[in-house]
Amino acid sequence: MSGAFSFPDHKMNPLSGLRLIAGLSPCGSDARTHFALSRPHHETFVHSSADTPPLMVRSSSPARDGMYSVGDPSGLVTFGRRALLLAGAVMAGCSWLRAPEGSGTADPKAQALPGSSASAPLRLPRFSQAALGGLPAGWAPWVIHPRKTPTRYVVESLDGERVLRADARSSASGLMVRVDADPQAYRRLRWRWRTEGLLQDADNTDPSREDAPVRVVLAFDGDKSALTVRDRMFFERVKLLAGVDMPYATLMYIWATRKALGTVVPNPHSARVRKLVVSTGPAQVGRWVAHERDIVADFQRVFGEAPGRLRAISVMTDTDNTQDKVTAYYGDIELLARP
Repeated sequence: MSGAFSFPDHKMNPLSGLRLIAGLSPCGSDARTHFALSRPHHETFVHSSADTPPLMVRSSSPARDGMYSVGDPSGLVTFGRRALLLAGAVMAGCSWLRAPEGSGTADPKAQALPGSSASAPLRLPRFSQAALGGLPAGWAPWVIHPRKTPTRYVVESLDGERVLRADARSSASGLMVRVDADPQAYRRLRWRWRTEGLLQDADNTDPSREDAPVRVVLAFDGDKSALTVRDRMFFERVKLLAGVDMPYATLMYIWATRKALGTVVPNPHSARVRKLVVSTGPAQVGRWVAHERDIVADFQRVFGEAPGRLRAISVMTDTDNTQDKVTAYYGDIELLARP
């Protein structure tokens, strides 16, 4: 599917226990497919608005929160509960992670042509110019999981300037804007963020406590033929379920609770997802913290190779694993031309 991709669900093991998926048709490139889950009498039905019958998912035991079977005319397939949840999440991503036409996209007039040298910033939609009281124009919702409570995002005025406010209450979701930029031309990323508190129980190395009050997330293209067998299987399974491609590499800038600045945090499920700690601890809580990063140097340090084209930028505030609450703010995000 050209131009479409899904961010990895970095907050859970997406495909553990998955043995086989039969009868799951991926979303077509022009179709918007919506899925809902219901569970009467320990049976879950995955409903689609596409012209395919719903799949029946039956638990192996009413008292056991363990294995499930998926039924379609070709038979039953058994897999784990976490894989079932991801099936709904990734399939839902066909619609939820794809920005509507004309939204969630950077201004194409400000983008450099391939191989050209840019002389002006790439014009991302600005929070400072957005209307108060709603989501900022140009940014599309990034749904992490259909069963997770979404974080609330709204543009409001703080200290006389319009910024994006994020309120997380045991929740996880983000906002995403699509871009098409050559990192060699636009290699400096500038933004500022602010958190009103830390997540004391968060630990970004522990999947069960993996939360952050603020994140800026970058998705890159690359040569997928160079992927390891493990990552290739992971990508193919997501493609099979969702009908969309994961980015070749995902780099997350995060504010950690205790990790040292510059710490690189690997993802336990894919080598193509890495977190880089650029803010940490309580010293700057309640204050704006400005960052300007060389995304080429950071990518090379984290992944050991040069980055491909930059395809998306996202922000995310999440507290679903720690069941905590936090309020945070994001200022404008800019991609700057190389000097």
